[in-house]
Amino acid sequence: MTTAEKLMDNAPLDPDDELLVAYLDGELSRQEQAELEDRLMADEDLRTRLQQLQTGWDLLDVLPDPEPSLKLVESTLEMVVDDIVKRQPSKKSLRRFRYPVLIVLACVLGVSMVAAVASTIRRNHYRQQLNDLAMAEFLDAYAYGSDLTLMRQLTANAEWLNMVSAASEIGDITVTEIANVGETPLEQRDELIRNLPPEKVDQLNSRWERFNRMDDAKRAQLRQTAEAVAVQPDADTLLQTMRQYAIWRENLPTQLRDDVEQSEGSAQRDAIASAIEYTQISVSKRSSLKLTDDAIEAIYVALQQILEQRIQELDPETRASLDRFKGDANAEMFMLSRIVFRGMRFGGWGPRGSGGGDGMAERLSPLREQDELQMVRWVLPERAVEILDLVANGDPILESITLRTWTEETLRRKWPRRRDEISKLERYLLISQEDRERIDLLPPESFLRALGRVPLPR
Repeated sequence: MTTAEKLMDNAPLDPDDELLVAYLDGELSRQEQAELEDRLMADEDLRTRLQQLQTGWDLLDVLPDPEPSLKLVESTLEMVVDDIVKRQPSKKSLRRFRYPVLIVLACVLGVSMVAAVASTIRRNHYRQQLNDLAMAEFLDAYAYGSDLTLMRQLTANAEWLNMVSAASEIGDITVTEIANVGETPLEQRDELIRNLPPEKVDQLNSRWERFNRMDDAKRAQLRQTAEAVAVQPDADTLLQTMRQYAIWRENLPTQLRDDVEQSEGSAQRDAIASAIEYTQISVSKRSSLKLTDDAIEAIYVALQQILEQRIQELDPETRASLDRFKGDANAEMFMLSRIVFRGMRFGGWGPRGSGGGDGMAERLSPLREQDELQMVRWVLPERAVEILDLVANGDPILESITLRTWTEETLRRKWPRRRDEISKLERYLLISQEDRERIDLLPPESFLRALGRVPLPR
């Protein structure tokens, strides 16, 4: 006979009592037991009835004396204690849920740890990106200036420093600043980048994309170079030289550049000297682009005076034959071109059908060093003299090359020429620096279209 049957004693049993007895007897399924325990936790009267049934347990001496399961005892004690402390959990109530709670806590702790680690990784990765961005701003400097010994050798070279100054003056070596990310504290770099003008953002983004397209080994090498530079006592000067060198090397012939970068000792010093000389000559020729209209007019007047003196030096018969060309601007320009361009007619610019062409070339020799080139120098405006001195740096050969180049540029600008005859390169060199920087970032097709729309200076 079951416990339930003995308790009934042939009397009707309340359904809840029957359920409680079955609970005490361990006859409920897991679902039924869980549902009853939920009711016990919420119903004080039901808990009281369960306690009464437990009290009468020992009075039923005719029943076997089975030991209630540990789970049953714990559940009962939990409900009693819950009633006493008004639903405040006790150590015994927690004991029943200790394994599930521990599992949940372990999961929560694990998720928290994973989240913390992930957050740390993301934060460290972002910090690394900000450091890399500071390096990417001077990407070419770190890529091509990794030989710090060579960089210091250039920094101490007076000819190099003068050449860089001259090249900077005419725009051949222009070290442009974007944001100086590296000089900004790490925690402020994000705000710095947000506040950059759009064109600066584009420039920085372009260099950042180039950096990310490199392989891991190349990026690691750049980081190593940046770290090595950062700890040098002359880091700022060193980095400036690296940036100038990265631009300079791009304008050198391949063989000359390889000689500078791959040789050592005296061979390297000789290669550097040759490369500097090559650039100085190039700078002296390109310096004519910096001439103002006032300088061009002054040089043209000097050339007209030189031509008049040259005509006076001719024999009377030749002078008489030239009288018919007086007042003819094209004839005057033609004769000037014979002098300026070393006795050779400049292709396409001399007047067509001019008489006495070849014979005149023999009589009108190139500009003379001592008197005629000095006359050109004397008439130069102050700013043009400053550029000349910077480019020549006291070298008479470079000064002569520069002045001859300037006289050639004067004839180019003075000779009537349609704007549609100007090449794209000439147009690019004639437009303002601001316009060049604006279109430099465009794709090739857009660049050519934009270049054609940029108005040329008058």
